[in-house]
Amino acid sequence: MPTHHHHASPPYYLAFISLGSSLGAHAEQYHRLTTARATIHARHHVLAHSALYANPPMGGVARHTFLNGVCAIRTQQPPADLLNYLLDLESALGRIRTPATQAGADRHIDLDILLVLAVEEEAYPAELTLIKTTSPALTLPHPRLTQRPYMWWPLLEVVASSPMNPYAPQLNHQLQALPPPAEWTQLGSPQGWFQHKWPWPWANAAIQWSSPSS
Repeated sequence: MPTHHHHASPPYYLAFISLGSSLGAHAEQYHRLTTARATIHARHHVLAHSALYANPPMGGVARHTFLNGVCAIRTQQPPADLLNYLLDLESALGRIRTPATQAGADRHIDLDILLVLAVEEEAYPAELTLIKTTSPALTLPHPRLTQRPYMWWPLLEVVASSPMNPYAPQLNHQLQALPPPAEWTQLGSPQGWFQHKWPWPWANAAIQWSSPSS
């Protein structure tokens, strides 16, 4: 007799999503990102989030300061379905994609999946399996995760937050298995790299760094 026959639904997933915006005043970006997070929370439970950080553009294409943050969600949607959901949410929040859109260009809203882990709760603590995939639409883990401070530092902040404590040992193990940043000296410290820190409208117990010196 199967021991898990009562589990009709698939295992749930722990997904880490990067949220960013660079068009409009910071107040507009802030409103757009908080709307995105609230919408995601209504569909997929947000477990933890970083602060939002203003930071300079990267890659030589974008020209405006970005506002970025990362949140962790619990969802039953597999990665491909989650990606489609986030693309639809981007469109609803004003992002227009065309064949001429340059990678790394300024945008109203950007929602990227950084990591997805399948969670099996039959074991204690829950067993996490890192999802790895490569396709034209989605590569996981995000191929430039450890090269982009605006993804990497907020992700570490989320992983270090108290809502992630039940997953902490395995999460740390999975992060250590990722390719390390090529140039830690280029990334520097979060206090030195980020230009400004914005809290979300509501807070959780996530670790809060001291504000960068001006």
